[in-house]
Amino acid sequence: KWPNDILSANNKICGILIENIIKQTDVAGSIIGIGLNVNQTDFKDLPQASSLQNIIGKHFDLDEVLHLIIEQLKFYFELFDQSGFDNLKALYQSQLFRKDKPSTFSNEEGLFTGIIKGVTKEGLLKVQIEDLIIKYFDLKAVKLLY
Repeated sequence: KWPNDILSANNKICGILIENIIKQTDVAGSIIGIGLNVNQTDFKDLPQASSLQNIIGKHFDLDEVLHLIIEQLKFYFELFDQSGFDNLKALYQSQLFRKDKPSTFSNEEGLFTGIIKGVTKEGLLKVQIEDLIIKYFDLKAVKLLY
């Protein structure tokens, strides 16, 4: 789900935060934080949260999970180095939660229905609303209700 949640079985199991370091107009670096719910089983007052253990039904070795995450990060960094941003962005957008499906959203104006069409280079969510109009939403300006 845009922008930073990883869902499984419609439950949030992971959150990713990225802080970019900008020098003039270029991204000079990024700091990436990943919070993954691995073996936690109780999520009081968080009805949409879950964990790998809850979904898969087994206890995970944290060192093994960390190793697998690092391997995947290396793979995607190499993909970026070899084929550039556009291919990585296409892969990312192909995995967006509820992409091309009618969905309900809320923003400061209230509830509305739209269809997620992608994310811009700047990170804005592209949502098609009535009459085939595309609106762009910044981080936290809109919430997907699921």
